[in-house]
Amino acid sequence: RRSTAAKASKVTTFTAAVRYLLEQTDLERVRSVKYTEDTFKLDRMAALLKGLGNPEQSVRVAHVAGTVGKGSTVAMMSSILEHADFTVGTFTSPHLVDIRERIAINHEMVDKATFTDLVNRVGKVAEKSAPQATYFELLTAMALLHFAEEAVDIAVLETGLGGRLDSTNLTRPDTTLLTLIDYDHMHLLGDTLEEIAAEKAGIMKSGVPVISVPQAPEVEAVLRQHAEEAGTTIRFIGREIDF
Repeated sequence: RRSTAAKASKVTTFTAAVRYLLEQTDLERVRSVKYTEDTFKLDRMAALLKGLGNPEQSVRVAHVAGTVGKGSTVAMMSSILEHADFTVGTFTSPHLVDIRERIAINHEMVDKATFTDLVNRVGKVAEKSAPQATYFELLTAMALLHFAEEAVDIAVLETGLGGRLDSTNLTRPDTTLLTLIDYDHMHLLGDTLEEIAAEKAGIMKSGVPVISVPQAPEVEAVLRQHAEEAGTTIRFIGREIDF
């Protein structure tokens, strides 16, 4: 679709920036798409970040995945950190009214001029190094570039879909947070809680501690297994953590 879409170099207004993004493939809206490494692959995202100079490497991250409560967790965590005098970036989805809600620093969404500039710059790089980059991948790259350039103290990132193949999963977080895992995007992530949990657990990384809310027994078992395989620790509220 990008071959017939407007070029990023033509993006000079906020309206044009939003239109440009909407012209790109949005995999969450395509109900028939298959959740495979061919469709939801991280190669495009890796190439895009490399073309931007790997901004994710200079951003400290708290990574949030799950089914229920991701947005609330991001909001609460960012408020706590902000009140402790940290500068906090947040990347969330979907937005309610304005697409700029997705990228914010200290609860202030990115202004229209900056958003337009980010679309222009990230889009130009994508057209050269990742021409099939999706709507969500472009937004993720924009957020990471913005947070790096603004030198936030920490960015709280919400996964968009699943975890293992999500475009936010190329970051190296300080901590990983798992909210309640329930039946979610079953046409993509699997028919059982165990399958869905395995996809969410894909954000676990060696040496990066994981904290989870209480989970169903079958989900907890999957998460503990994946944490062991990833070479990290996982603590559950109500078990290893009282408060």
